[in-house]
Amino acid sequence: MTIRTIYLHIGRGKTGTTSIQRYLAQKRDTLLQQGVHYIRAGDVNNGLGHQDFAKSFIAEPPRHMISPENPEDVRQAIRSEIVASASPVFLMSSENFILGSPYRIRDYFHGTSPEMEIKIIFFARSQDEVAESEYNQILKVKNETCSFDEYINTQLAGIDYQADIADWVECFGHDKIICRIFDASRNDIVTQFLACIPDIDPNGLPTVSESTAEGKTNAALGFKALTAIRLVNGTNSESMPQLRREIARAFQGSDIPALLFDSDQARSFRARFASSNLAFTKRYIGEGTADLGGRRFSDEERDAIRQRVRDLRLTGSSNSPSSAGTSGPVASAPSQNARLPNNGPMQMFKALVSRLPVVRDKFPSVEFRLPISPTDTDMRMVRIFMESIQVFGGPLAKRGRFVCSVGADEEPFDLKAKYEWTRERPIDFHWVDRNTFRKWTYDATGFDRHHIESDADVVAFVDADLLVAGDFDDILRQAHQTQTMLGFIAHVSPFGFQRFRGTTSQDWWRRIYEAAGLAMPALTFEHTGWGLDWDAIFGDKPSPILSNDPDHRYCPPYFNYGVVVAPRSLFERVGETFVDDLERVGTVLSTPYGSQIANCIAIERHAIPCETIHLNYNFPMNLPGDEIRRLHPHPQGMDSYEDVRIFHYIGQRKKFSSVEALQELMDSTDLTGAWPMFQKRLRAVIDRIDIK
Repeated sequence: MTIRTIYLHIGRGKTGTTSIQRYLAQKRDTLLQQGVHYIRAGDVNNGLGHQDFAKSFIAEPPRHMISPENPEDVRQAIRSEIVASASPVFLMSSENFILGSPYRIRDYFHGTSPEMEIKIIFFARSQDEVAESEYNQILKVKNETCSFDEYINTQLAGIDYQADIADWVECFGHDKIICRIFDASRNDIVTQFLACIPDIDPNGLPTVSESTAEGKTNAALGFKALTAIRLVNGTNSESMPQLRREIARAFQGSDIPALLFDSDQARSFRARFASSNLAFTKRYIGEGTADLGGRRFSDEERDAIRQRVRDLRLTGSSNSPSSAGTSGPVASAPSQNARLPNNGPMQMFKALVSRLPVVRDKFPSVEFRLPISPTDTDMRMVRIFMESIQVFGGPLAKRGRFVCSVGADEEPFDLKAKYEWTRERPIDFHWVDRNTFRKWTYDATGFDRHHIESDADVVAFVDADLLVAGDFDDILRQAHQTQTMLGFIAHVSPFGFQRFRGTTSQDWWRRIYEAAGLAMPALTFEHTGWGLDWDAIFGDKPSPILSNDPDHRYCPPYFNYGVVVAPRSLFERVGETFVDDLERVGTVLSTPYGSQIANCIAIERHAIPCETIHLNYNFPMNLPGDEIRRLHPHPQGMDSYEDVRIFHYIGQRKKFSSVEALQELMDSTDLTGAWPMFQKRLRAVIDRIDIK
């Protein structure tokens, strides 16, 4: 029986694995001519190594790892390729092998080919450079925001090489383990790797081009790009990989190597592994040394670069957190939760990042505008809304500003002086002109929001009676990227009431648009309450709403004003004629829904593009939850109350009118429908603040 051999290149990562894998894929046919079969099946993108195959042997994947969808399919494809091949030598490469079980890997290959001899190739690297390189990589490809200090003390693993290789030695035997030290100061990792396999004749291969070296194929981020990416990480988005690549390109040619240790700190960090390195090199390299060497930068070069990094003053604090075991603070890019200076280089840098077109596109600035009265109840509701964003909202919303349009028939007073909690919050108050308020009352606080001076990319018109219960950044980003106004169609027609019986909504809308000098658009939007039994909802009381009358089923983009999101520019265009359009509504009929109707006129007048949002972003607490859910199933099945992103407690202001009333809601044990989930989310918010 012919004994065949398979070489498994198991890493570790950050030792030129990308360069090696690219080269082997490019020279696959030439290697095969020498009898070395570099497995094609499972080689990701024909050049990124056998990652899914290796991952399939990992019992507990790291939290950042994406597990293969069909691991058995990959295993079967590789098994078939080995069985069908006549080559005496096989080769596979993945830095993820080191995380897997060597015993399960051995059983797989012996089950595929019982006569198979398995040899292991492992490269080690100076631990300080591994730490910096892996941190760089994790920020570059994952949505990570932790500091370098946090990373090396809580996440970094696989750098005690004596321990890491122990199971492989026990499983396969010392004589089957080939270990080398990665020398980052040289540009010949592929040549070093090929020398590990005596079956390969390097003279018979095309000249090894180091254009595939790690620095070209898996380029590290510079310090500026690393900082920028960390500032914008934390947002869940399918476009994040492209965004990170474009940020990296934006800083090309003007960046500094992202060194996070100075020479003393690096030396101190390496000292943690001195005894392990000594044992590892003595046993597997042949000559014991506590310092693996092979570093990309000398101590002098490292300290010179670190001085350039410090000169940028982008770390946010002169007292960065220290790493355990180092001789001083470890500089790292600031996290989104770090305390940053209010001005100076850090703020200037954040402003620079925000002006990068790709960042601004994916991470627009957001402003929430609320119409309120200057009462304790309204201020309590505003505070709960703001705090609920911090508890449950996404990164875009959490970084948002808040502006309240305040209306009352009284002289303005300083709300920040009265409500201490507002002083350290990103909130401003804009009082409506008193005479304007006397004329228009609450409509004035609504349309005042169109005239707020701002540079926000996206504006959300929201009511104060909202409780955020989940991440709604997707609609903020959608409004910005599509330059579209988004809203939830109102439950019923403004004309679908008993007092309007006999006149269809279409007739009313025609009159409205004629008064505005416009042709009526097609009524293509269905009212979201269509299909509800309003008589049953009102019970013993006579329903003022006409149930399921087909004459009041459809409308123009008649949005409920609880949540309407749009680019600031669209709200500004609507604001140009809004008051005039509201006046025109009044010439046709008197209605409490005048502003929502006027918004329809302005949308048509200014050709504002509109789309609807799902029920989850404006969930009405005044309607039977199960019934409204039935009418509006989510396309991805997100139909539980846990999936609600924003609760709208329409008509429930009394529950927030005092601390006692709020406590009564919190203590209620007989809640039904969506209310138990509302109560749960509210409790998480109230627990954070001293509500008054």
